[in-house]
Amino acid sequence: MEKNESKKFFNISKLFDDIGEEDMIWGVIEHVLERNGIEPKSGVEGLSVRYYDDENPKLDELGEIDET
Repeated sequence: MEKNESKKFFNISKLFDDIGEEDMIWGVIEHVLERNGIEPKSGVEGLSVRYYDDENPKLDELGEIDET
């Protein structure tokens, strides 16, 4: 199997504020999973939101590297 090339991304999960944004996003994801017959685990401990935008200059400042 070929190894994929690493890409930079914005880790949106680290950019949520503390007034419930993560809970709101988790609520939407939970609804989508349930609608598709997937039972989500309770809580947001496993939530990871990534935004890939190769041409955004802010990647150098705020980006992380996908090691998978």
